[in-house]
Amino acid sequence: MKLPCELIQDLLPLYHDGVCSEVSKETVRAHLDECEGCRKTLEAMDAGFQAAEELEAAKPLASVGKIWQKTRRKALWKGAGITALIFAVVVGCLLALTQWKWISIDTGEMRVAEIYRMEDGRILYRLEVPNGVWTRTFAFEHHADGSDYIIPKRSMIELGEQQGLRSLLDSYLMLDVAEVNAVLADQGIEITRCYLGNPDDAEQLLIWEEGMELEPAPAELETIYG
Repeated sequence: MKLPCELIQDLLPLYHDGVCSEVSKETVRAHLDECEGCRKTLEAMDAGFQAAEELEAAKPLASVGKIWQKTRRKALWKGAGITALIFAVVVGCLLALTQWKWISIDTGEMRVAEIYRMEDGRILYRLEVPNGVWTRTFAFEHHADGSDYIIPKRSMIELGEQQGLRSLLDSYLMLDVAEVNAVLADQGIEITRCYLGNPDDAEQLLIWEEGMELEPAPAELETIYG
């Protein structure tokens, strides 16, 4: 007697899992040999079971994948931070070497080539400077004994020197004693002599001192610098 499909399909989960009795197994097998619909139901159960097994097996891999992705993101951010830090250090070192004017220039071999008094009292002078001595920056120190120091400065590497810029030492320089004294009046300092060079050096180049007789500036220099 052929059993109804509804009854066989009730037994299929037990048959599929191998937990039904031998009599039930034989009954289900006999029915499956003749019933294509129930066979397909069993095949669907097999496919679902296999998919569930694959999904369960993939869970540890998914967990590992999440951890790897998280670690990878951290590594990328860490790498980006290290790269940015290295870039900042390199740029900082480059700026320090090319922009920070911290090296005093030796003025021992310089000479005052010309010095004049302008009509308005300012002092105009030009230096003889050894080849290769280059600056575009001066520092100033005003001392209570009346000494004023003009200190030419340069960075470790002067990029401007390779870019065709002129050194300030290649042109006439101006000293306005009256203006300097007006600025220093609140400090009780009055400049009476001016040197080119660092006050810590053994020698400095005297540019001007009070009472020095100076030639009047030529007309062409008055026109240019007046």
